[in-house]
Amino acid sequence: MINKIHLGNSTDILNKLENDSVHLTVTSPPYDCYSDDTEALTDCGWKLIKDIKINDKVLTLNPNTDNVYFCNVIDTFKYEVDDILISFNNTVVDLLVTKNHNMYVTGRDGLPVRERKPFVKKNKLIGSYIKTAIDIKKSDVLKNTTFNWVGEDIKYFYLPELTCKYNKQNIFFESKKIEMLWWVRFMGIYLAEGSSRGSNTKKTPHTYSINIKQKNNYEVSLIREILNNLPFNFKERLYKNITEFTITDRQLWDYLHKFGNSYEKYIPNDIKNISVEYLKEFLLYYLIGDGTKKQNFDYTIEKFMNATSFSTKLLNDLQEIYIKLGYYSKIKKHRIYPIFYKYIKYRNMNMKEVPYKGDVVCVQVQNDNIIYVRRNGKSMFCGNCLRSYKGAVQDDVEYDGFSFPFVSIVKELYRVTCDGGIVVWVVNDQIKNGGETGSSFKQALKFMELGFKLYDTMIYHKNGAPFPEASRYSQVFEYMFVFLKGDKPRVVNLLKDKPNKWAGSSTFGKRSMRNQDGEIKQAESFIVSDYGYRYNVWYVINGAGFTTKDKYAYKHPAMMPESLAEDHILSWSNEGDVVLDPMVGAGTVCKMSKINNRNFIGIDINQEYVDISNRRVSEAVPYTKDNSNPKNKFIISREDILAKRQKNKEQKKKDNQ
Repeated sequence: MINKIHLGNSTDILNKLENDSVHLTVTSPPYDCYSDDTEALTDCGWKLIKDIKINDKVLTLNPNTDNVYFCNVIDTFKYEVDDILISFNNTVVDLLVTKNHNMYVTGRDGLPVRERKPFVKKNKLIGSYIKTAIDIKKSDVLKNTTFNWVGEDIKYFYLPELTCKYNKQNIFFESKKIEMLWWVRFMGIYLAEGSSRGSNTKKTPHTYSINIKQKNNYEVSLIREILNNLPFNFKERLYKNITEFTITDRQLWDYLHKFGNSYEKYIPNDIKNISVEYLKEFLLYYLIGDGTKKQNFDYTIEKFMNATSFSTKLLNDLQEIYIKLGYYSKIKKHRIYPIFYKYIKYRNMNMKEVPYKGDVVCVQVQNDNIIYVRRNGKSMFCGNCLRSYKGAVQDDVEYDGFSFPFVSIVKELYRVTCDGGIVVWVVNDQIKNGGETGSSFKQALKFMELGFKLYDTMIYHKNGAPFPEASRYSQVFEYMFVFLKGDKPRVVNLLKDKPNKWAGSSTFGKRSMRNQDGEIKQAESFIVSDYGYRYNVWYVINGAGFTTKDKYAYKHPAMMPESLAEDHILSWSNEGDVVLDPMVGAGTVCKMSKINNRNFIGIDINQEYVDISNRRVSEAVPYTKDNSNPKNKFIISREDILAKRQKNKEQKKKDNQ
């Protein structure tokens, strides 16, 4: 296990380590996200991911069963990047995601993708529905059909009862019971071709009518059949080859007029949430009214090339119904185009790296981690920000409100950390709904709840703000929580490398100090040394060329600077100790551990990051006695500090005698 970088889930690998076997952990939690113009489908319609809140429900997919359903959001993420993102674009897909974002992929048989490995039988390979964006190959495919929506199985629709005034008298209309089949067909036709008119003037008193017009003779017969099966009287007239149906009914008008005019129409939730059987009927009859059909084909959903509406809300609702019926779709101007391919091939996409400077966003859902997203009108299922996830989805996966198996990882860290061992947790807060999430503090409190002591709260101060803020002071730091297992750290090597401005000068002025008896005495002057001890705010230059000289390592979007990792390793461990990074990323911690003659253990879920880490470690050359780390001369151990203090105390006692 030691001096190796392991591929797999952090919790699974940590579980294999012995108790009290790790002396120091240095790591930073993962976040993988979308560009901030990406939307997700909620139970209240499409929303920009950056506007989604905790406890909202988003549409998710369980790839093991192909079931789609709405699931609670348990966390949201928003943070700023100045980096390279991966763009996927063609006529049906448009995504812009971080390099390590989870993408949904399948084999052509609909089963998990199996990585090709030599000398391993095909049936022994572990499959996964998830690949990071940077790992997507032209041979990968995206499943596009046979999703299963389990809606409400309702046999009847009940038109709400109504009380209204007529000639200054209250009129009561009882609720009407209507077979769901005929009701969804009627609503499909009405939302496509119908209108409602209400008037209560002297000229046309108490006139409340519903009108549907159609030209095609066969489609006229379908509308007539629907109306004959509804509990309303209607009139039919022919004018210039157009047949107009009119229903005059105040109760029906009162229900339908809320759907607005052609620019405001929408599909009610009680239709969007019904079973697939009735959704198909609704969509088919909407297409009969406002769809473009291939000539000389039967009336089935697959024979309609697109549907039209001037209502953006209605097009969004139609896109929701299409995915519940198992089809991706895209919206362009006033039309929605369904995608009937069985698979969408990544080889037909324009995949490229693009520079991006701005916010990236994501959500964490309670169970499955594949959500329905949309960008520029093009929709697809895709992963969310959980990086420590691999393989088939389990219905009961929960992470205690965190965006990755945080609690499980912390519990394992406590078990494997030796008494006096240290965990350095580098974390940043995200911006959500105009304020910071406080997720860093939430994680720190959970560490303490699970047994660790918060030994120090340090600050990693960056060399500049990549995104100047207009409404707050620009963010230039991250927290470095230093957690301790036990009563006191087993190793403390303070870095005394802070240049003193007045080095070589004698202290001036009168300095005084109070002894144990409360007596104030004048302190002796002393010569200011060249260097002083660091404070717990560390200024670190980061960015291209400074974080590391390993150019290939910049495939990872959020590397820890080598100097930062090295300084923590020097501060909290000795040569020969075991240093752990359970989310190794580009392998910075492992590389600096080897260079400084520490043993290391690295873990990551991403094969490419494991490969990068192994390459960096293999190229790292450890310091020797003849070629030691220049920083060693600045290290002052806790024992040396205490010994020096004791010596000074004894010298003062001797001088006073």
